[in-house]
Amino acid sequence: MLELEAGTGNTVIANLVKTNSFIISTDSSHKWYRYHHLFGDLLRQHLDLQSKREVEKLHLRAGHWFKTNGYEQEAVDHFLKAGAFADAAALIECKWSEMDVQLQSASWLDMAERLPASIIERSPVLAMGYGWALLDKGEVESCRVWFDKAQDLYDRSRANSNPPDIMIADTTQFNLLPATIASAKGYIAAAVGDVEGVFQYTREALARIPGDQYYTRGVVSMLLGIAHWRKGDLHEAEAVIAQSLQSIRSHVNPILENSYYMVLGELYIQQGALHKAKTLFEQTISRVTQQDRVPILLASLYLGLAKAAFLRGDNRDAYSLLEKSKTFGQQYALKDWKYKYNLLLARLYCSEGLYDPARDCLMEGKANYYMNPLPDELTLEDMEIMVDHAAAVHLQNPITEADPAKRIPFIKERANLSLTDPLTVRELEVLALIAAGSSNQEICDALFLALSTVKSYNQNIFGKLQVNRRTQAVAKAKELGLV
Repeated sequence: MLELEAGTGNTVIANLVKTNSFIISTDSSHKWYRYHHLFGDLLRQHLDLQSKREVEKLHLRAGHWFKTNGYEQEAVDHFLKAGAFADAAALIECKWSEMDVQLQSASWLDMAERLPASIIERSPVLAMGYGWALLDKGEVESCRVWFDKAQDLYDRSRANSNPPDIMIADTTQFNLLPATIASAKGYIAAAVGDVEGVFQYTREALARIPGDQYYTRGVVSMLLGIAHWRKGDLHEAEAVIAQSLQSIRSHVNPILENSYYMVLGELYIQQGALHKAKTLFEQTISRVTQQDRVPILLASLYLGLAKAAFLRGDNRDAYSLLEKSKTFGQQYALKDWKYKYNLLLARLYCSEGLYDPARDCLMEGKANYYMNPLPDELTLEDMEIMVDHAAAVHLQNPITEADPAKRIPFIKERANLSLTDPLTVRELEVLALIAAGSSNQEICDALFLALSTVKSYNQNIFGKLQVNRRTQAVAKAKELGLV
């Protein structure tokens, strides 16, 4: 590929194009040209006759040209083909931060894996990036070795004033390395449910990150919010995540900002604030679509909308939104999308008495499970128990429309609308079961909800009815005609 530059070569190229000789324009601006395919074939045949050393020299020249002109990934490819691994490693190292922000760690790993292991083991930033890329794939155990290697290289470099056997190309990421490793350990702790570990490592990381490193601070602050979330303090989690979002807005790329909104929407769902979740997901989908830059989030955003619809008791809308989620997920999605999609579909099937399809979805979910630091509202194992329990109960006592614990209760619209903040369909279901004397666990079994979700619904119901206890809620509901 040739780039047209000013000068006498301009006239030569113009004449070659005019006579259809050797080169062809590849863009409307007539800036880039490629060889005519016949001439290109001839040159490739000639190249095949050259020695390996001569071919590597050509790749090296091409690599330097691409690097000088700002085409780093093309330069990497040529440097690797030239065997110039140090040059390739330096560029790959400097691409890690950019590609990590863009959720392209898998592509970065593809490049890094073309380097000899001996090269990666000399670079603290490459070793750290390699560990993060493995962690992004869900390989929690294998990534730890690389974080330890990165920390050891960092410590040796600091102790010996940059020894020659250690390679450092990206000094910014090198200086941030202790904080980046601490945040990785916090991520691992969140993924395995070690709440105290999350607090320890996130605070350690935040203490080491300069104030102007908005992206890195944003990621770590998110982990701190997740720690509160896992601890069960959903309101504090919301405050931390919202504050972090406010601080990073306009300082980072749209992927990070919109992923924050996606996480916040999931938190709203677990709080039982379904209308807030629905509004936030819809706004984020609209923004993502307009930006036309981050389609990777759309499958998960529609999945969040589908979950909110299911928890409102609107299965028809949930199925429709799941189809949209699937359309995007089959093209481009986050790594946890597939198992979460199957988990929600299993819940839908189970709620309608379709136990065999629900089990099929759970098997598919297990096959595609991806460890994620976000606390699941309901796990695959929880859902498997629920399906088996519901199927057993159904065999003993088939569900009928007269069964108040297994059907959508009758909604007295006028009474509900008289409230300043009307109850959702799902909240009305929970209220009906509370009035029937069901315990929280019995409500979980009846509506296929997690215990934490039922408790959140209870609090929402108490707030909307302006009461503090179950007995008061039942009395107020009867007074209003809601049950």
